[in-house]
Amino acid sequence: TRRRINHFHTLIKEYSQLGAKRLELTNSQKISEVELRIEQVAQEMAQMGGLDWYQKASLLGQSKQRGGDTSRWLVPKLRELKLHQRPQKLRLLDVGALSCLNYARERAWIDAVPIDLNSQEPGIIEQDFLDITLFDVVCLSLVVNFIGDPTRRGDMLRQASQLLVSGGYLFLVLPRACVTNSRYLDDERLQTIMQHLGFEQLFIHHTSKLAHYLYRLSTSVRSNDEESKHEYLFKKKLLHSSAGRNNFAIVL
Repeated sequence: TRRRINHFHTLIKEYSQLGAKRLELTNSQKISEVELRIEQVAQEMAQMGGLDWYQKASLLGQSKQRGGDTSRWLVPKLRELKLHQRPQKLRLLDVGALSCLNYARERAWIDAVPIDLNSQEPGIIEQDFLDITLFDVVCLSLVVNFIGDPTRRGDMLRQASQLLVSGGYLFLVLPRACVTNSRYLDDERLQTIMQHLGFEQLFIHHTSKLAHYLYRLSTSVRSNDEESKHEYLFKKKLLHSSAGRNNFAIVL
């Protein structure tokens, strides 16, 4: 299952890159070649079961036999920050949720809102996370890496900051290889990007497969300047050139 999920990620990335390339081409023959490949990639993803299959496979990955869901790491950290002692419940947005039960045990102090564009359970709201009001905690667990375009990954992090109250928390989980085996991203680079967005890194934890981060928002960047959106401060920059590394990047 893990190998198929990784292959699905590769197809999503290629599909996104081909779409961007198609918009830049003017030669009719080249356009036809790219459109043919786009169709082939789309067909392969459909044959694998599409997004519905991917989510069900990922849900299997949440089972205890495969290490459990990432909320098991987050909840103790929130308790360590004494957030369970607040007079009001903590409003938590779980983006790309695979289960509506991840925070059920903490319902006395966490009001969790699980959302996804392709809900797998009745308790998960089918909604784009951009259309929702402010929260105390936003969870992006294995969501950013699902996006194939590095600039859209950066956009998601920026938009997450805009969904948080001042002093709110962002929980970010990436595959460990995204920061330990990438040519364009590592923990230091990620921290610099997050600091630019107004986040202070509170906790970081790597397992054999995952990288967990918990940030607190001090000053959110909320620019409506259309021009500034195209002036990327953190472009795709080569950090590590050794062989065998992947090309995961975040552009902001």
